Amino acid sequence: MMKRAAILAAMTLATVAAPAVAGTVTVGNYDSGNCYPVSCFAGESYGGGGSLYQQVYTASAFTSPTTIGSVSFFKSSGGVMDSATYDIAFYLSPNAAGSLSTNAASNRGALLSNFGSFSVSGAMPDTLTFDGSRFTYDPSLGNLLMQVSVTGLTTSVSYSSFFQADGSRLQTERLYQYANGETYTGGNALVTSFGAGAVPEPATWAMMIGGFGMVGGAMRRRKTVGVRFA
Repeated sequence: MMKRAAILAAMTLATVAAPAVAGTVTVGNYDSGNCYPVSCFAGESYGGGGSLYQQVYTASAFTSPTTIGSVSFFKSSGGVMDSATYDIAFYLSPNAAGSLSTNAASNRGALLSNFGSFSVSGAMPDTLTFDGSRFTYDPSLGNLLMQVSVTGLTTSVSYSSFFQADGSRLQTERLYQYANGETYTGGNALVTSFGAGAVPEPATWAMMIGGFGMVGGAMRRRKTVGVRFA
C-alpha cells in the first residue's frame, strides 16, 4: 500500500512540476493608437463617459486551443490612465472582426471566464498586463470576445495616452458604449497579447503539492487577479 502511494505521489509530482507550456498569441497589427478602454474611456466627456467595451478576436488568429491567464496591451504614446475599476470577462462570439454588432448582447456567446476585476491608475507603462483566472480558448468553437465593464471612476484624463491599435478590422474589432446607451463599433481595436499567465516558482509548486489535501476547499475560492506594469 505504501509503495503504491509513493508511486502515485511521484506521478502527481511529475504532473505538477512539468505543466503544459502555452505560447503567447498576439492579435492585431500596430498601425494606429487608441485610448479606450483604460486611458480616457471612463472619463470621456461625451455620453456620460464610457461604460462598456467589447473587442472580438477572429478565431483564425489562433492556430490551436490556447491557455489564457494574462492579457497585455502596449504603449503607443505615454500619459496618464483613468483611475477606475475594470471588470474583464471572456466569451465565445458568433461575430468575427468586421461583423461585430452594435447590440452588445448579441456579440456574447458562451461565457469562458470571469477573468477578474482590476483597478488601474497612474502613468501608462510600456506594457500593461492583467493576470486573471486562467482558461482555455478553443478557436474551433467560435471567435473570442473580451468584454470590459467600467465603474468607479475617481480620476478622469482626456486623451493623454494611447495604446497600440489596429485599424484594419481584419483580425480584431471593437465596440464601445457610453453611459447614455449610445453604442458604436469600429477599428482601432487594441493590439492584444494573450499568455498563460505568471508561472509559479519551484517553492510555490512544493506548497501546492503539500496542500493537495485541501484542494477541494481551494477550488471554491476566488482566484487572485492582478495588474502588472512593465
